[in-house]
Amino acid sequence: MRHRTKGDAGEYEFTRAAYDELADSEKVYGVRYLLSLEMTQQKGVWLLVVSAMKPEGSDGMVYAAKWQGAWPNSQVVTYGAFLYQACHRVCRMVDAWHSSQEEDAARSALGV
Repeated sequence: MRHRTKGDAGEYEFTRAAYDELADSEKVYGVRYLLSLEMTQQKGVWLLVVSAMKPEGSDGMVYAAKWQGAWPNSQVVTYGAFLYQACHRVCRMVDAWHSSQEEDAARSALGV
């Protein structure tokens, strides 16, 4: 029987949860996520950008939501937790965006 050590199991769980959150959101809302990790001008600090894009026909892509944040930052949080927080925030933004799209479509159908 293999025993897990505490080591980075928490980091793995956070990164897996972030992946699952994005994958589920892609299926439900029909968006595609793009994550990028960029260097900042401050040594040792990274910029994480999480974008959700909705394909809109032949005209290209439309951003449904976008969030960016630097790590490490003033909060004491591991990178795995930071990644999960970012993905969770963008998924909630996409949920709100999708709800507003549905409300707009319902208003248009009613002629309001």
